[in-house]
Amino acid sequence: MLFSVIAVSASCSVSDGVDRPLISTTTTIDPASTTEPQATTTSPTTTTTTTLPPERCPEPLLPESAEGAVPSTTRIGTDEPGTASVEISAATFRCSDVATVTEATDPDAVAAAAELAVSSGGPLLLGSPGGSAVVDRELRRLQPERVIRVGYGVRVELPGEASLETISPGTVTTDALAGLRAGPPAPEDPAPATPSTTTTTTATTTTATTDAGEPDQPEDGDPPDPEAERVMPARVGAAAGDGSRGTLWLAAHDDYAMAAAAAVAAIASGGRVVVVDAADLRSNREVVTAVRSSGQPPAAVFLVGDITEEADWQLPVLLGGHELPGGGLLLFPGRRMVAFYGSPLTPLLGVLGEQDPDATIDRLAAVAAPYGADGLDVLPAFELIATVADVRAGPDGNYSNELDPDLLRPWIEAAGEHGLYVLLDLQPGRTDFLTQAKRFEEFLRLPHVGLALDPEWRLGPDEVHLEQFGSVGADEVNAVAAWLADIVRSENLPQKMLLVHQFRLSMIPDRELIEKPAELAMVIQMDGQGPIESKYETWNAITAAAEGEGWWWGWKNFYDEDSPTPTPEQVLDLQPTAVYVSYQ
Repeated sequence: MLFSVIAVSASCSVSDGVDRPLISTTTTIDPASTTEPQATTTSPTTTTTTTLPPERCPEPLLPESAEGAVPSTTRIGTDEPGTASVEISAATFRCSDVATVTEATDPDAVAAAAELAVSSGGPLLLGSPGGSAVVDRELRRLQPERVIRVGYGVRVELPGEASLETISPGTVTTDALAGLRAGPPAPEDPAPATPSTTTTTTATTTTATTDAGEPDQPEDGDPPDPEAERVMPARVGAAAGDGSRGTLWLAAHDDYAMAAAAAVAAIASGGRVVVVDAADLRSNREVVTAVRSSGQPPAAVFLVGDITEEADWQLPVLLGGHELPGGGLLLFPGRRMVAFYGSPLTPLLGVLGEQDPDATIDRLAAVAAPYGADGLDVLPAFELIATVADVRAGPDGNYSNELDPDLLRPWIEAAGEHGLYVLLDLQPGRTDFLTQAKRFEEFLRLPHVGLALDPEWRLGPDEVHLEQFGSVGADEVNAVAAWLADIVRSENLPQKMLLVHQFRLSMIPDRELIEKPAELAMVIQMDGQGPIESKYETWNAITAAAEGEGWWWGWKNFYDEDSPTPTPEQVLDLQPTAVYVSYQ
């Protein structure tokens, strides 16, 4: 039996004004034959020189953005996947010979459709069972010759004379973007089809015009279950595309379908897509590496999905800001800081002052090592007393001695060279914390220097040290936090630590009013001393008073005043987890 498969004609206007066919070809296939089918060609008799019709979509990609000092930033798809996929397509493609459409709520269909879209070099559009007007409009703009529909759960309106190919997700091997999807991989198909632009044996192929109806679903089709739970996160840190054309797509981790559409566009256009934590662009070290390993600095950045409004200032940090010692842009979670506390001037105020910077680094390394037993990365640190409480008023009358910054400089520089963090500890007496912090602003503009506030030594107008415990109000802490956060933004710095010492609730009477800006890691350190059981009681009281989320917790060991000094094992057993441990 013979089947007529293809009939193609092309025509042009010759000198007599009559359109005549240039080529008329009919190919006939005999299913029983193993011989390559031969085409017969009949050409009209004419002396007119003719050309073939122009390609349907000779230049599918839009031109790349012009490189500038600051990349342009565009937000896409904060609410609906179909609209997002159209915006992604419109930002990438002038036109496309092939467009792939699937249902956004079916992870397996999205994975298969993304594979086919990567293979075809065209966009991935996310439709819906009832049809999507925005997707249909985008198809009309793209004017594809073929529309590949993956799964039977989406309805499309075909533009012009485009053909529709419906493919079952289970027949497509999904390798190209396998790392994009979070969670366990989809079950392997025993006989997957190779991704291509051709229809598999289980697909139906239909040629239709704009007003054509949908093809009937095959009886053996596997329609999506509308009641099935669809959990579709993407893996934070996953990346695709080489970035050679300088376009960066940052896709929210909580919408795999949007991330897949962005990945398809990135690969087709020579861009790069990286899946980010939608709540904070800085939260994953893999993201930092993936973004900075692009082929060139991005000229344009697209934020895909419901990504935090904080992205406006986090993006410059992600693209090129300094990292923390040990890597990354956020201090916690995943890390524990272990510090020696004291003054460079004297050993009387803590272990840090018992040796020079290099010897302190060596000694601290041995003390800090056991604190990684629970799997957290250990970051050694110096906590330098920058202003020292004094029972005497002093020349300025503030009962506090401010160290010359040049005395701190060798320690801060040594810490930077050896990958340590530094906290500058303030004991302000009768002045305020912000006034003293500004004295050391040059150091706080470095990526490895943070700030510690010691309310025990913050006096009221008529108070003196050692006659009562000092205290600080939330307004004063908030003023310091806002000032320090501005430095983080203006200098494109990684997150800074702002630590507040506390061993009595009265030391911060309105702690619930303290704000916790995203630029800072806010830590309360329980720095009481004495028998271990007393320290535990104080710890429980301080941590139980936490109002809402946002605090990290610290613990202090004393070599002389504790009886005995708690062991690393005892500190690691604390709940909540202590992310900062210091020794005095």
